[in-house]
Amino acid sequence: MTLTTETSAAGAIWFDDLIDAETRAEIEKEVIEAANRDRVLRDLILTTPILRSAILRAVTAALHFDPLALLADGWCTAKDIRAACREGGKTGAPIVLKLSSHSIERDIHPAIKVTIGFEKSFDLDVGLGLAGTFDGITLTIRDSKLESVGAGTCGLALLVRVAGRPVISRDITTLDLPAEYRFAQPLALR
Repeated sequence: MTLTTETSAAGAIWFDDLIDAETRAEIEKEVIEAANRDRVLRDLILTTPILRSAILRAVTAALHFDPLALLADGWCTAKDIRAACREGGKTGAPIVLKLSSHSIERDIHPAIKVTIGFEKSFDLDVGLGLAGTFDGITLTIRDSKLESVGAGTCGLALLVRVAGRPVISRDITTLDLPAEYRFAQPLALR
């Protein structure tokens, strides 16, 4: 899944800002250890020391995403939410839905390509699973597009996989959501 939706820079929530130094170090350690278990990558890391830092930079860049925009995909595909919007009519007025406690899980597979010079490059198979547990939130929808999420709390947990194998699973934080967290581009319900 590619994320293109962001809030304005002033109000944005970035996942990498929510990770503490200990968790970041553990993610980096586990990704390098997983790369070391692959014979070809291990040999490349040993012969090209800069490769280790290139891998870590690529993984760090993959952690820079808006977690609410990723999880909002779950709301955009929910049948109950689409049905509530159809019942609300097509007046152009916003529909505000208060949701009960629920969870959403989404996976992303960032394209991480590490290049050494002009001749050597490889893809690093990293998958990120994000789980959000929501309580007391509201969604604002207009013209079948999710405009904002607000109020309530959101607990976030991360699962990192390398080559399809889980290497770290960690509860990250619980966010107290603002009264309105607007998406820069409304997300279409599907």
